[in-house]
Amino acid sequence: MLDDPAEVASTVAELAYLYLDRLLATTGPRVVIIDDLHWLDPSSIGIVELLVDATERYPLVVLAGSRPGPLPDWADRPTVTRLELHGLSEPETARLATLIARAALDADGARSIHERTAGNPLFITETVRAFLEDGTLTWRDGRVAMASDASPTVPVTLRAVLGARIDALDAASRETLRVASVVGIEFGEAPLVDLLGTLPAPGALERLAGAGLISPTGGGAWRFAHPLIRDAAYSGMLASRRRLLHARMADHLESQTAVAVRLGQIATHRAAAGDAVRALPLLREAAVYAMGMGAAAEAAAFWHQAAELSAPGDPVAAAEDRARADEAMAAASALREAAAAEPSQA
Repeated sequence: MLDDPAEVASTVAELAYLYLDRLLATTGPRVVIIDDLHWLDPSSIGIVELLVDATERYPLVVLAGSRPGPLPDWADRPTVTRLELHGLSEPETARLATLIARAALDADGARSIHERTAGNPLFITETVRAFLEDGTLTWRDGRVAMASDASPTVPVTLRAVLGARIDALDAASRETLRVASVVGIEFGEAPLVDLLGTLPAPGALERLAGAGLISPTGGGAWRFAHPLIRDAAYSGMLASRRRLLHARMADHLESQTAVAVRLGQIATHRAAAGDAVRALPLLREAAVYAMGMGAAAEAAAFWHQAAELSAPGDPVAAAEDRARADEAMAAASALREAAAAEPSQA
């Protein structure tokens, strides 16, 4: 079974190499931007390495952004320049806060926000919005300033700030946002309607977009402005309600066409719903499907999840799942080498 994923990985690597070779050899300079590199799935690592390799042969620049943490091996190449971004300075914080508030911020307000946020741009943005909504920032002498009676218990962590902003929403918008968090970082109207049991309240999505919590992506689809916003909305629900919504989401996905390619999503939602009886066969099927697609690392993750879910009631099956997960991880290591190799070696 493990020969199939290797063949898939080799074929994908060769096609990617040929595509880049022909595209970049016949066109002008290109810039490729990879945002949120830390979210890169294991099976795509080799393809990104091919892209980085191409910068040494063609007029190509790759710009990649990542959170602090482990970086890919190619980040240490002499042809790669690494820039570490630090927090904004106090004057820069004041300028960003002014843009968010759409009015100049006085010196004391800028200093207070900078101290609370350490210059983190997302933190600054969400803190200013929260302060404007709860009255901590008010108009004074033609500027926006900290209110003289500002509460000392204003949230000081980003998650708390986001939670406070979500709590301050009207009930319909808050419910829409929290239900959407179960769908995923991106969501469309169809699954949202299924989970809500009705159409979103008139104007709810537009109000959420106006608050900077979500943004339209076209075709009636929406995306959370940041993963932390989704996390805050998701964690604001009772665990029992999350389980119920995950079960509904799995039902919705199962009612769609091309169920095979959604196996992983359905399995994950069934597991999150606490439905081990239905989740376990789906997780194992998703693992087999992932292996067939050359995604050995993802397959290992599904088998690991199946092992954890089956362990309390069936330790023998759990041991088998772990053995398959280990086998898939070994295959994943080989696949990474194959995907990063030249086509003649893949």
